[in-house]
Amino acid sequence: MTLDPIIKNRPSEYIADFANAAIAAYGNEEVLRKLQQKFFVPDDNRFNEDAYLQSAAELTVANYVRGKGVADFGTERKVNKPNNNKDVDVCYRVGSTRVYLEVKCPAEEPLASVSYPPITVVPAGHTPGGLERVRNFVRTANTQHPSAFQEGKNREMRLKDALVDAHQKFRQNPAMDDLNLLFVACGDFTQMSDWHGNLMGAGGFFTGGSFHPPDTYRNVDCVILSSLKYRHSVAFNFSAWSLDNVLLIPILNPHGRKNLLDTTITEGLSIFGHYWKEFRSERILRAGPEELQASADPHTKVTWFVDRHLSPEEKRRFFPVCTPRSPLAAW
Repeated sequence: MTLDPIIKNRPSEYIADFANAAIAAYGNEEVLRKLQQKFFVPDDNRFNEDAYLQSAAELTVANYVRGKGVADFGTERKVNKPNNNKDVDVCYRVGSTRVYLEVKCPAEEPLASVSYPPITVVPAGHTPGGLERVRNFVRTANTQHPSAFQEGKNREMRLKDALVDAHQKFRQNPAMDDLNLLFVACGDFTQMSDWHGNLMGAGGFFTGGSFHPPDTYRNVDCVILSSLKYRHSVAFNFSAWSLDNVLLIPILNPHGRKNLLDTTITEGLSIFGHYWKEFRSERILRAGPEELQASADPHTKVTWFVDRHLSPEEKRRFFPVCTPRSPLAAW
């Protein structure tokens, strides 16, 4: 058996943990079919890195959830038939709460370092004329400093697709004890900040001025932003096939359905080591108008949270390898 181009170049512990996770999540009878279908093993002719990272994220979440001893665990169940024949990645029950969890690992183009050119510029939210202003800025700035800046891609449409697709997979009329989660596998904390900006920035999906109709994703009760992609693409020398060392920040959908109870949210999320309360707390603020402004910026808030709230031990646990584009000092 040959391994796909990513796995075969990973450390032996990464490969061993991958095998254990696949058997645990898929079972002995299904594991060989899943390996070919999702990970291009042993035939890697169709290998695609983004597709691999998507499958790795799905398997990691399934392996973690199953290991928590939940009831009614399952993968790839069709829960919205006949309205939608697509499956939900993970299902489980905690207490009286039934959880349906969809995993998305949207593409993230590598961005330049904040310290060395070219510096990538993207629109700060969905604002009229935002893209044109970015292009004008890059064009003007590069006349003074050639090739110092480049236009980046606004990823909001990828997040829109993830929200709408998950909404369509979840049950059309969720019960009060159902919890629908969209788990987004992001890169490091700067990438997490980018996706948070798409949710909470100008024109964001979880704001009162969403540029896309909220009814198309109202059954997504909560989005969990995570650093899971970072584990498989950057910090693969460390534990990658579990969520124990992954930063998890749940964000509730303010446009969600009205029959969702707080106890359902708390119970459904209880298996995750998340930072929901801490992220909403003002504990990350410190005196000073410039800091108040920075903490209020949706496009930098996760980075700010990592810098000001997490302890040095937590920073090293979640992000053991500092990426070149990090604006924070290495720890």
